[in-house]
Amino acid sequence: MKVYETSGDSLQNTKYAQIVDESMMIGSEKLLLTLGVPAKHKGRPLHSNDVNILNIAVANSWNAEAVGAQLKTASKKVGHDPHYVISDNASIMAKGIRDVGLRHQRD
Repeated sequence: MKVYETSGDSLQNTKYAQIVDESMMIGSEKLLLTLGVPAKHKGRPLHSNDVNILNIAVANSWNAEAVGAQLKTASKKVGHDPHYVISDNASIMAKGIRDVGLRHQRD
């Protein structure tokens, strides 16, 4: 639990990116996972120690407003908004990112 509580601390004084996606279904509920990674490309694939779990949320369904709210919750954990957000081009993700004023980088 301590790992999740301190997740994001290493990103507080730097530019970072959020990676967000609707993940697995748990029963009838869907998981929305938001990760934090350094915004500057390191010239190599990400390693597990590059990744911070910023937010894990579960709901029956997700809409753009709820996605945006979770992105803002993740931003508060770090202390500032991300430089950009990476997600697929699903309409609810794109609209949620846009509605809270963040820059969208499509994966």
